[in-house]
Amino acid sequence: LSQFNSVINDTFYQIKIYRLTVFTDNQVRSQE
Repeated sequence: LSQFNSVINDTFYQIKIYRLTVFTDNQVRSQE
């Protein structure tokens, strides 16, 4: 179960990073 939890946390972390990257990218583009 703890292995499963760690996979879930990892996935959420990846999604967070991805969304943050996309958001930052959009911010930079809108300033051009």
